[in-house]
Amino acid sequence: MRDLNRLLFLTSVINNRWDENIRVKLKHRGYTGIVPNHGPILKVISDNDKRVTVTELAESLVRPKPTITETLNKLEKLGYVARIKENEDKRVVYIHLTKIGIELNEFMSEEVESFLDNMLKDIEVSERRKLIELLSKCI
Repeated sequence: MRDLNRLLFLTSVINNRWDENIRVKLKHRGYTGIVPNHGPILKVISDNDKRVTVTELAESLVRPKPTITETLNKLEKLGYVARIKENEDKRVVYIHLTKIGIELNEFMSEEVESFLDNMLKDIEVSERRKLIELLSKCI
């Protein structure tokens, strides 16, 4: 049981460090209204040829659709994403990154890479892969 508590503690510390790090950098760059958990949404949209549905986002991020919809509403209001209806089936709505959404995604992606490189600098590549494999089994 102590190992499990330690695991929760360690993942929480990592998350808090990332959160503090990216909040400062977002503020410094003038990104207002953006919080760290917007990054994964932007990344999934970018990774899916820059168009994705709310359902696909929710499944990819393992989050409820209403939570994704609420976040997308905020990102759309801020100008980072746009909703576009499919020509063939008007019920299908795709989420796209806008120009500033692409810029924000690139910035956050670079910051994630830098943060993780620094945090994992003393861990061998094979150990990193194993860590990812083990943590993936948890979700």
